[in-house]
Amino acid sequence: MKNIIYLSNTSAQLVSGVCNGSNQIDISDFQDYQLPEGTMLDGAIMDEDALKDVLRIINKKGIGDCKLVIDSGRNRA
Repeated sequence: MKNIIYLSNTSAQLVSGVCNGSNQIDISDFQDYQLPEGTMLDGAIMDEDALKDVLRIINKKGIGDCKLVIDSGRNRA
């Protein structure tokens, strides 16, 4: 089972699943945790404590090993 946490300006989304071998992912769980306004801004952590609170909730679900993806509105050249 692989776990991915996607952070945006408004939420932390947890996706758990496995690759089924034919370039498809079978998703077994999806959770959306709303972040307090101002926690993230364009990929930068603005309120570390608020983010830690949400990550602790996710960790209590037994999620320890995961990939973290941080959304940023900035274009990179």
